[in-house]
Amino acid sequence: MPHCWRVWTSRSNRHRIRPSTRRLRRVCPAGASRTTSSISRSRMGGSSAGSNGPATRIRNSRQAAVALAVAVLGAAWIVLLAGAFPRGRGKAPERTLPTGADAVELADSLRDTRSRVVGLEGSLAQLEASNATRNHFAFGDLNAAQWLKFTGIHARHHQKIIRDVLRAGSV
Repeated sequence: MPHCWRVWTSRSNRHRIRPSTRRLRRVCPAGASRTTSSISRSRMGGSSAGSNGPATRIRNSRQAAVALAVAVLGAAWIVLLAGAFPRGRGKAPERTLPTGADAVELADSLRDTRSRVVGLEGSLAQLEASNATRNHFAFGDLNAAQWLKFTGIHARHHQKIIRDVLRAGSV
């Protein structure tokens, strides 16, 4: 059975963690027990006296901390907690690759999808209570509330890319 984990998050800006605003937050995957598991400093080679063991190096290195969080929680939990995911090239599943549809068809499809998502607003409580999951090719099983959150994160991610491309004048 999965366990809850304690992770550092920021009150103001979850994707930029500042030491002055950090707080410890409990993160529980769906179906997790409410007991909290954590990696102790002694298990990671550090001591309570503040040695330069692996725990101290991880605390001082943002990249290492992110790598540890991804290893412990998984990429999906990091994306859902941060509300964003990093830029870069990713491998899209075959069924999502462009089919050669024209811009009018794509705009109509986007409007239809957006209206369906907005239509779900009235049933948010029911979605959050549901235990049903659907598999994401990279993040594994997500429940309805997680899918809805991921949809918004994904749309914002692509909007940022479009804005950057338009600013660069390459379209």
